[in-house]
Amino acid sequence: MKNSLLKNSFSNSSGHFKYGYLLVEGMMSMIICVLGIWLITTTIWANNHDQQNQTLNFYSCVQLLESDHYQFEVCEVKPDWEVVLYSPKTHKYYHFQKYSNMLRLTGDRKGHLRSLTDVHYVHFEKKEGCLQTRVIFNNGEKYVAYSRLEFKK
Repeated sequence: MKNSLLKNSFSNSSGHFKYGYLLVEGMMSMIICVLGIWLITTTIWANNHDQQNQTLNFYSCVQLLESDHYQFEVCEVKPDWEVVLYSPKTHKYYHFQKYSNMLRLTGDRKGHLRSLTDVHYVHFEKKEGCLQTRVIFNNGEKYVAYSRLEFKK
């Protein structure tokens, strides 16, 4: 009786046995599980990687302000929008400003250099002899930097 039940459960309608059916089913389950785990790990890694990129981008932007290539001097600070800078090396005025959802460095004429993207809020302030730059990104991350720049009188 046991043999007939076992025979019926593993036979198809034509009476032939399906050897390896459980093996294939198990392999497919393993593949689906591995793909699910890979998808979750990739999503977590991408999320952490984006946060690290914002940190690197912010400090790269601050490094541009403090670079020896320009040796910027602060001419005017407009707190929630822009800083007017002068470079004695290039003998030009520059505007470091929030435009749309980015921070950019522009000259008096055409063109701009995009410094930061996905910027929600920016605030510039002269504080303790430094230029304080506060940035809040669209994802909620907040950064503050103090740049030792000369202030033109």
